Amino acid sequence: MIRISKIDDKLDIYHKNTIYIWGAGKNGKYIQKLMKSFEIYVEAFVDNSVKVQGRHLNGIEVISPRELYERYDKDNNIIVQLGLNRKNEAEVIEEIAECRLEYI
Repeated sequence: MIRISKIDDKLDIYHKNTIYIWGAGKNGKYIQKLMKSFEIYVEAFVDNSVKVQGRHLNGIEVISPRELYERYDKDNNIIVQLGLNRKNEAEVIEEIAECRLEYI
């Protein structure tokens, strides 16, 4: 199960798991900087746009959703933090549900 969560006061979940941020835009970069201030390491950004896949933002790789799913097969301790606007967030949640992955 890939869990999706909002940043909250329970930061332990971020320290104990492998963190990915879905969205390499303004919101995703903001969340990454916020996490960095709490000493939370982000493994990679995930983005549907092939224009940003393979690039690095703030020194962090941007991967495709397919790459995330492949990594999940090897590491079940993944948390995806959404860094999207509401319109895109709904699309991503739908995509994850189609892959039969659960989220919180």
